[in-house]
Amino acid sequence: LDIAAKNLNAQVLSGNRQQWINSLRDTTAEYLGAVHQLRKSRTIARYCANISRKNHGDFFIDHRNAIEAMMSDARVVDNLTFKIRLLINPLENEGKKITELLKVIDKSTGSFELKPDKIEIAARGEELVSVMQVYLKQEWDRVKKIV
Repeated sequence: LDIAAKNLNAQVLSGNRQQWINSLRDTTAEYLGAVHQLRKSRTIARYCANISRKNHGDFFIDHRNAIEAMMSDARVVDNLTFKIRLLINPLENEGKKITELLKVIDKSTGSFELKPDKIEIAARGEELVSVMQVYLKQEWDRVKKIV
């Protein structure tokens, strides 16, 4: 009976860990795609703002769609950032690196004042993928030890 209970606990635990690994992997992939979309929408919004300045128009009226797209994309990135932060262990080295990379990527997406840095986003995105792969591999190894 004791062995059966241990086996059941191991199966449940390993299933939950596998679900967590899948969730973190999927959320990270979605996050990286959303970051590139935000960079694009901020670039478009900045372009529209420049056109409005040149034409002495009202940017917020003339380019409402660009603003709404940018705000929507920013919300998606923010939500995914928080989800990743909640899924990782901030006390582990990889968790700390991931958190730091999320901050750098966030700053690189630009704003009305700052142009998005496409090269920095791509480089930090690749770094995030590498760190995340190590982190997920460590977790997968933990799952294999449970079973």
